Amino acid sequence: MVEVRRSDVFEDLINVYKDPSISETRLFIKIAGETGIDVNGVSREIFTLFWQQFRTSYCHGNTEFTPAISPKCFVFPDALVAIGRILHHGFILHGILPAFLSKATMVCLLTPDIPLTQIVLPSFFKFLPPREADALQHAMQGYLVDECDRVQQIFSHFCFSGIPSQATLADHVHAIAFSVLVATPYYFIMKMKEGLQGCALGSEIWRGLGEAQVVYLLDELQPSAEKVAQCISTQPCSEKEQLVCSWLLRYVSNLEPPQLPIFLRFVTGMEYMTCTTKITVQFEDPLPQSTATRSPKACICFCTLILHSLYDRYEELKDDFDHILINHVLWGLDD
Repeated sequence: MVEVRRSDVFEDLINVYKDPSISETRLFIKIAGETGIDVNGVSREIFTLFWQQFRTSYCHGNTEFTPAISPKCFVFPDALVAIGRILHHGFILHGILPAFLSKATMVCLLTPDIPLTQIVLPSFFKFLPPREADALQHAMQGYLVDECDRVQQIFSHFCFSGIPSQATLADHVHAIAFSVLVATPYYFIMKMKEGLQGCALGSEIWRGLGEAQVVYLLDELQPSAEKVAQCISTQPCSEKEQLVCSWLLRYVSNLEPPQLPIFLRFVTGMEYMTCTTKITVQFEDPLPQSTATRSPKACICFCTLILHSLYDRYEELKDDFDHILINHVLWGLDD
């Protein structure tokens, strides 16, 4: 068993995985100062938190990200290799991947292929802020004259001077996109790939992967309200529990995209879907109304959502879930 600090998961887990043999084990994790026992839930939470901290501190982008290169990458290459081992082991153990990374970056990381234009450009548009992406796409549709100033400003962000003609604009945008998503972080990607490919346990899962398979995998990992609602299993024992279950499904079906990963993490410890994601709903025996707390609880080791049937209206359930999802300190992690 290894111990990590919640506030320093990124650093602690990298230090653990600098030992290549750790990726050949069934890892059990303890969080310093917390009581949770790792029966899958704690380690799912820690791998998820690792990638959250990685995205926040070491990546840039908008809805798709790519590693941001710094001098540290070249001073501490063993850390990048360890990140590759973490990616491999997290996927082997729990199906967790950093699905926020751009598809172009992930194709380069997980396959021997160089990503093609049909992957690079959509990834680049999701990497950019929405208004910049809209301006570039509008210009590429034949309206460069309308977007000339904006395009010049965008190009200057990527150290590209001048404005190409309408005929060559698409080629120049693709060149910038490839540079940002593949060429610039290439050293980072290759060191991660070194760690990923050096793991003996389960290494065969990456063999033969192509661009289409990686894109499909990343799309399947992305949650939607419909997909999350479909993975919820309920077995109500009364009409009141049946009603509360219907309100729960209504709530989940109306979650906005930014809320879905938070809901999943609350219940499962992960931000993304896997082919085995299943959420079970259980009801606690109601306590006297004066002392009962209706706040939803979760047992992430078994992906179980624990509810009370003490709701009289849908709005009450919605308010309780809204409150718990924005207050992570209330979650607890007792597995």
